[in-house]
Amino acid sequence: MKKYSIILLFLGLVVSCDPTTNLTHKIKNSSSRDLTILFFYSIDQSDTLTIDRIDTLTINKNDVKIWLVDIVNGSAPRIDFSIVFDSIIIYSDTSALKKYFSNTQGKSIYNYKYWDENKKGKRDYEYTFEITNQDLNIK
Repeated sequence: MKKYSIILLFLGLVVSCDPTTNLTHKIKNSSSRDLTILFFYSIDQSDTLTIDRIDTLTINKNDVKIWLVDIVNGSAPRIDFSIVFDSIIIYSDTSALKKYFSNTQGKSIYNYKYWDENKKGKRDYEYTFEITNQDLNIK
């Protein structure tokens, strides 16, 4: 009987554990320019919106960089970027070439429809967002 109690306890622990999912997000710069991408985080405090933090990612032309690696509880393989980022702006030199907001229409870094998904394992996903000259209106 004691043997069965230990097995049942072990099975209960295994079943009750929340599985985690690994998410890797990469950005591929297929444009003809070196790019700097600014990710603006915001905090909504009552009636005012303040910029809390800015992260920067620099990607040389024809290069790919890991942007974000996250581990989430459960099996949902996506992050809602609109909750995390207020805006995302792509620069080349000192010129802003593209601005993304959560409500941006068409191709947007906020929309997983435009990310290539690579399921690497049962709970391991890799996403790649590609930036091209066309996205940035570069001839």
